[in-house]
Amino acid sequence: KAVAAVAALFAALDMLLGYSRRAQLHQSLKDRFAVVELSLLDDGNESVWKDAQRQRLMIERDEPGIYAALDALCRNELLQSDGFVRGESSDFVRVNWWQSLTCNLLRWGKTSFPNAPPVGRQQPHS
Repeated sequence: KAVAAVAALFAALDMLLGYSRRAQLHQSLKDRFAVVELSLLDDGNESVWKDAQRQRLMIERDEPGIYAALDALCRNELLQSDGFVRGESSDFVRVNWWQSLTCNLLRWGKTSFPNAPPVGRQQPHS
C-alpha cells in the first residue's frame, strides 16, 4: 500500500508540475541549439553568423523564464570564487532562507532581487 501511495504521489506531482513536459521542452531546446552549433561549423562567413544569431534568439524566445533565486545564488558563488568576500562587497545578492530552499522549484522573479546586476567576471574591490 505504501508503494502505491508513493507512486500515486509522484504521478500527481508530475501532473501538477509537468516534469515530463519540461523534460521534453529541454530536449527540444537542446536539439535546436545543437543544430545552430553545427551550422556554425560549416562556414564562418558573416551571413552564417547572423543567421545563427537569429536562430539562437528564436530558440531563446521559447525558453522558460529563469529561476531568479538560483541565478542569484550562482552569482554569489561566482563572486566568492573570484575572490570577493561576503559582507565586504555590495555585489552579493541577498537571498533569504526560503528563497534558497525553493530556488529549484519557484521562479521567484527579478523583482525579488532588485540589486542583482548581470553576472560577469569582475575584479574584487581592493
